[in-house]
Amino acid sequence: MEKAYYAEFGDVISSDATFRTNKYRMVFVQFTAIDHHKKLVTVGAGLLSNEIIESYSWLLKAFLKTHGKEPTLVLTDQDAAIKQAIENVFPNSKNRLFMWHIMKKLKNKISNVFITNTNFRKRFSKLVWSMNMKPNVFEMKWGFLMKECNLEDTRWFKDIFTKRYSWIPGYIVK
Repeated sequence: MEKAYYAEFGDVISSDATFRTNKYRMVFVQFTAIDHHKKLVTVGAGLLSNEIIESYSWLLKAFLKTHGKEPTLVLTDQDAAIKQAIENVFPNSKNRLFMWHIMKKLKNKISNVFITNTNFRKRFSKLVWSMNMKPNVFEMKWGFLMKECNLEDTRWFKDIFTKRYSWIPGYIVK
């Protein structure tokens, strides 16, 4: 069934390697796509003993051998190993960061004051989820928000801002 789903819906897939629940501490990597009903469909999966470039490359090569073509776009978390493996094995695919992972990390990266600050959360969400915001407007608003909240020197915000081309809709949707 995975091959049929991939043939139909495999232009954009997401890779999730956050499952480590088995007794052998193996990493379960699932590849999903979205069907016509906006439902997640599994188009592949594998178990890895570690999360290094070689392991991900092996899995992606097996995926490519099974399905016969690269996806157009692969959504991942910020793991450098899978990013490099995608570049090596799927040279024609674009790799973008999965917004869900970034928003989840946000809670751990800023103090509880900001988590409970409804105004900050609303402004941040509106800023990063805007599909129609031009990059120059995004950068201006980002700068204002970081300055206003005294977050300009926060390493995580600096880092994620440098990666804006791979997760902010205004840079991706053209």
